[in-house]
Amino acid sequence: EVKIGDGYFRVTPRLFEWPETYRTILAFEDITLRKQSEEKIRKLSMAVEQSPAAVIITDSEGVIEYVNQKFVDLTQYSIEEAVGQTPRFLKSGFHPADYYSNLWRTIKSGMEWRGEFRNKKKNGELYWESASITPIVGDEGLITHFVALKEDIGIKKSIEEELKKSKLEADEARVAAEDASTAKSRFLANMSHEIRTPMNSIIGFTDMLSSTALNEEQQELLEYVKTSSGALLSLINDILDLSKIEAGKL
Repeated sequence: EVKIGDGYFRVTPRLFEWPETYRTILAFEDITLRKQSEEKIRKLSMAVEQSPAAVIITDSEGVIEYVNQKFVDLTQYSIEEAVGQTPRFLKSGFHPADYYSNLWRTIKSGMEWRGEFRNKKKNGELYWESASITPIVGDEGLITHFVALKEDIGIKKSIEEELKKSKLEADEARVAAEDASTAKSRFLANMSHEIRTPMNSIIGFTDMLSSTALNEEQQELLEYVKTSSGALLSLINDILDLSKIEAGKL
């Protein structure tokens, strides 16, 4: 086989006897399309083998015919251990049976299925993977194979769990804060009644006392009581007014 320009040819020499000498006929067969197909297959094969995603190819019944190196790295099962089995050997028991039933209904109908699996490695360790399973349809319109592309999403799942945990803690903190705020409001309402009531009594009876027969010194001392009581009641009102404290205007 030789390359001439952009094309490929198979050259077949044939030696035959000619009067007084020998002649050679070279037959050229154009194999460019075949070479291009072989090159395309080689590139696809390398892409699949070196893919960052685990690749599984099964027959129409789900029996594994091919796995790439990434599958071996992810599951710790060798190629020889995987080929001939069905992907069921990776099950961890996490998903219910109808989860897989829905998967098979989808791909058997010729549609792509996307989802997540929590599977088990050879050493028993559980792991999360995102999967895309696509049917391959032959010339006669029948499904001949299934191709599954799988990606390890353990880090993503860990982040999601941390976010859920943080949200739960934030919700608990919010509920605790609301409970504390409610308790504080009840406390302030109770204090308002328990403190203002006797203070108003002191101020009221002081006013009544000032209208009785008192000498000048008694009136002056009573005025001190009224002034101090009024100032104390004003301070109590400000303290119990939480909005002023939060606004920094107390």
